[in-house]
Amino acid sequence: MSRLILIHGSFGNPDENWFPYLKAELATRFEIVAPQFPTGNDQTLDNWLEVFKNEIGELRENDILVGHSIGCAFILQLLSNKDSGKIQAALLVSGFLDILGIDEFDEVNKTFVTPEVDWSHIKNRIGEVKMWHGTNDPYVPITMAQKIATSLEVELVEVANGGHINSSAGFDQFPALKEQLLNI
Repeated sequence: MSRLILIHGSFGNPDENWFPYLKAELATRFEIVAPQFPTGNDQTLDNWLEVFKNEIGELRENDILVGHSIGCAFILQLLSNKDSGKIQAALLVSGFLDILGIDEFDEVNKTFVTPEVDWSHIKNRIGEVKMWHGTNDPYVPITMAQKIATSLEVELVEVANGGHINSSAGFDQFPALKEQLLNI
């Protein structure tokens, strides 16, 4: 059974947005792991890596990582590490790897977005990549997601009026993501 690892965003938790929907819909298909990562002043790349190591351990070839917002940057940093293993897939939603120009978020996100990532290493570690981004995301310009898609040489699915693809934008469910997971 593949392990489905859900990575929430800044100031977030694994019980918000479309994560509960995925857990309920896919519980019989995947072993689902959705850790609570430190937020606020404790939100650093090192702290998140420590939680990942303690709660998830080493990556496995049949792992599927799903990230939302800064969770995508975390996934990219994780896979950029020379010691990271190969995974089956990474699904990135509302992702970025840049400073946003929003002080509240930039302060807690800076350790995730400032280290350079090794794109060729990342591409060699992921079997499949899929990306979604709202055309009117109030936090993350779509150009930031396009930059990641270009670097990974994958298609970016633009969600018309999708906002940040979170509960505030009406995304308590995400059927397109669920279908993608079922087809991996």
